[in-house]
Amino acid sequence: MPRVDRNIDDDAPGPMRQELIDLVFHLVGQSGGRLHDRRIYEVTGLMFGAGITANPNGGYVARVSRDVGAANWSRVYDWVSRLWTEFEQVGLQFSYREGVNAILGANGVAWELDESGHLRRILPGPLRQGVDALNAALGDARFAAARQTFDLATEAFNGRPRRDRDACANAYDALESAAKIAVAMPRATLGEVLNTVGSRGDVSAQAVRILRAIEVFGHNTFRHGGVEPFALASAEVDFVYTTCAAAILVFMHLGRS
Repeated sequence: MPRVDRNIDDDAPGPMRQELIDLVFHLVGQSGGRLHDRRIYEVTGLMFGAGITANPNGGYVARVSRDVGAANWSRVYDWVSRLWTEFEQVGLQFSYREGVNAILGANGVAWELDESGHLRRILPGPLRQGVDALNAALGDARFAAARQTFDLATEAFNGRPRRDRDACANAYDALESAAKIAVAMPRATLGEVLNTVGSRGDVSAQAVRILRAIEVFGHNTFRHGGVEPFALASAEVDFVYTTCAAAILVFMHLGRS
């Protein structure tokens, strides 16, 4: 099968919506009577504000197809996440996730359903592993402020539509917060922290140069008071978000040493 670029992040194509509906009702049929077509109809109608009736014209599948087909594209993805809980209650959440992700991938959509039923933006494997490693490490109470700010970055990064500038700015702010905590310089800027860790040899000169470049890039491009209009491409936003995540891990390890 040819590779499909995962670059659709502002649409829920009509044919894909019908594939999702087909998957949903197929899995209902696999539930052994624990989940019913009417329940899917009720959840869908109430979520989209379409209302429900005792006996919808055309049957449950037709009405769900109509409601999903008429919904704003971003709400279709909310519907996908909402139905996770219905399938989780009958033990079919993993089949649902597998089916949804296959459909999203085949249609080039930039999100995937994670293990908790939330949609997150696609990242290449190693980058995803780095972000996941950071999220696990940020359970350290000392880095609570950095965790809160990086959560805001992740919320913007996974947004539909994605809020590119917020994703970059919050990822950078989380990096600066973690750096200050790691070296016990609570009033410092990232630049001042880099001066300190560079002079002490705590971080390699090569890594310091990369982080200084990110500092300048951030001040010029996406931080408050930037001198250039924000115009980063999608892949460049991925770069900023994941590079800041990796750099936070560097400072967290430094803080433990």
